[in-house]
Amino acid sequence: MLIAFTAAGKGGLKADVDPRFGRASRFVIVDTESGDAVDEFDNPAVNADHGAGPQAAALVAEHGARGVVSGDFGPKAQAALEGLGLGMWKVKNPATVEATLRLYREGGLEEIKSPR
Repeated sequence: MLIAFTAAGKGGLKADVDPRFGRASRFVIVDTESGDAVDEFDNPAVNADHGAGPQAAALVAEHGARGVVSGDFGPKAQAALEGLGLGMWKVKNPATVEATLRLYREGGLEEIKSPR
């Protein structure tokens, strides 16, 4: 499955997970089965006046992600992700994308299932 990880900068799997979703500077799309980063791109919504969460949700969906891992999700971002049918996982202590992928694979991330 393809999952989007928020990233605080460039670096693919070595980038640090950004604790914010809608205002994350970048996204790294990872194939959770192979562990490979298959795409990495800037988030144009990072400086949006409003609606950064929904814009970011649409962007990761356009890139084929079926879920998102981040440190937190705002209520509008969460609603947009739910509306797109994307899963959400929250990491409490953001580390690198690679380390967070290991936590995801081990079931160590909190899955967000209901509105805040």
